[in-house]
Amino acid sequence: NIDTAYIQADGAWFEGLPSVTTKFGRFGTNYSDWVADFGNRDGIELSNVELGPVSVAALYAWVNDAPFSTDYLFRRPEIGEDDKLAENYRNLHMVDENDDWRIVAVKAAGDLDVVSLSGVYALTYHENDDDRSFTDYAITASVTPIDGLKIDATFAGTNYTGFVPNASVKDKDGKDVEVPIGEEKGTGYKLSAELTTIPDVTIGLSYWASDEEFNPIYAKLDDKKPVAFPGWDKPNERKGFEVKADTTQAGFDLGATVKRISAADDTNKATEYEIRVSRDFNGFKGSYKFEDGTDKKYLHTVTVETTVDTPIAQAVNLKGTVRYHEVDELQYAADVTWQAPNGFNVGLHYASYDREDDWGGRDVNKGNEGKADGFTLKVGYTFEW
Repeated sequence: NIDTAYIQADGAWFEGLPSVTTKFGRFGTNYSDWVADFGNRDGIELSNVELGPVSVAALYAWVNDAPFSTDYLFRRPEIGEDDKLAENYRNLHMVDENDDWRIVAVKAAGDLDVVSLSGVYALTYHENDDDRSFTDYAITASVTPIDGLKIDATFAGTNYTGFVPNASVKDKDGKDVEVPIGEEKGTGYKLSAELTTIPDVTIGLSYWASDEEFNPIYAKLDDKKPVAFPGWDKPNERKGFEVKADTTQAGFDLGATVKRISAADDTNKATEYEIRVSRDFNGFKGSYKFEDGTDKKYLHTVTVETTVDTPIAQAVNLKGTVRYHEVDELQYAADVTWQAPNGFNVGLHYASYDREDDWGGRDVNKGNEGKADGFTLKVGYTFEW
């Protein structure tokens, strides 16, 4: 399949006007990891429009389908990971020959003295139905008041109006399920600071919060999870703060993290701790990590990693992991990865426990939560052009 195909031109549209970048066809656009990662759409975009200190970009796109992607529906607690339920709901309520959805989005960014500002506004509307619309927006500010101190702040929101009535659709087992998805108006924000004024020491602080109705349809996802904020995938981390410290002393990389989290309504409060130590010993990198929290009680992890050349493959990465849980058995994992002469990336993996996403790729054991991953063979190829 060809995911993108577009024409791009740089230059002015008329004599005497400033140069802009014009793009039309099918292409991917990301104006914000929070609310405006639109993916591949048929559209027209003008970007690099310079208005004094501000650079502006604007997008007009056809949604080519209902705004609800399967990824978005998976975020909903009413649907979860039920592929059939999501498909039936989407087909019944959002896709027919009369659905004609469009996206209009604008992004502006500029530097004002020591402050960098950016903002995005996106409207997804129905061509023939004024009562249904999706509004997403985000504002980000970064400031460096002194050398060694950086402060970032993001505020984002959504306002989804009249888009879906209550519905009863069949799940993967053929049972009727009521899916009461209605109007939503949610907000989320994050404040963070990083201090590097102390030699060889980095200190980070962050505070974030979002309400349960903040579920942006265009949030950037990694394995169906938002990358910019703890959201629907972590309902008990909707609010929280974190303090981190990292340093290098006598060749050792040292780090510690303390995190306090809760649900959006301040319930399910918990505190998590992490201590990290690592060092390179003549080509062998050893690391130790201690974790304590809701999901990981007194967990000790030791890892050793190195890269060697062999007669059949060059630059073979070897990694061994041992975990000790004070309420569980000793756990082991091993990984061997290399690139073959033909360009294929090969990986042999073993784990005596469920590593979820920690093994260096997507969860290989979905549907068997808590069970050992066992042996896994991974082969991939990367195309570049």
